[in-house]
Amino acid sequence: MRLKFFLLFSFLMLAIPNMVGQEENMKWTVGVGGSFIDFNQTEPFENESINIQVPNLSVTRYLSNGFLFGVHLTNTGVSHESFSNEYDLLTVDLNLRYDFNTSENIIVPYITAGLGSFVKNNLEKTNKESTTSMNLGAGCTFWVFPKLGLHLLGIYRLGTDETIITEHTQFSVGLVFGFGASSAKVKRSPLTENSSFCF
Repeated sequence: MRLKFFLLFSFLMLAIPNMVGQEENMKWTVGVGGSFIDFNQTEPFENESINIQVPNLSVTRYLSNGFLFGVHLTNTGVSHESFSNEYDLLTVDLNLRYDFNTSENIIVPYITAGLGSFVKNNLEKTNKESTTSMNLGAGCTFWVFPKLGLHLLGIYRLGTDETIITEHTQFSVGLVFGFGASSAKVKRSPLTENSSFCF
């Protein structure tokens, strides 16, 4: 099932014209941060309302005409005495993003959709289960410097197997770093009508 979803998504990506990025400046961004999932005490997470994931990693490639392709990974890999998770979770998402042609602005809002893989395990790592998901979301990047920004993202994830995962929302925050051009070439525009809102 996961292979079928991946092949379908890959086909859709190849069908998009002008796959090679037309952005003159930064074609790539990488992100690092943290995220949490709100399960609202729903099955099959009876004892978990909030699950915190650190690290949260992402890589995004600009395509053209406001479209970007991204890979997003989150994992309950780091624990701390200030929070306690009941489950060990791993998500890997392949998403297509549209930023309303605001890629070169200081504030870049966007919508996103894609497919994901969700792996659930107990903390003892003795009960591993996995399924696929369909994702919809919205986010925003605020570029503090030409190649360094603050990133916010909310993803609504709908699992294909409700015995493993029910529908839920994941919120992420972190830093993004752009590369592929020198800072002198990165000229970000001030706020415009298309960039006046931010998730």
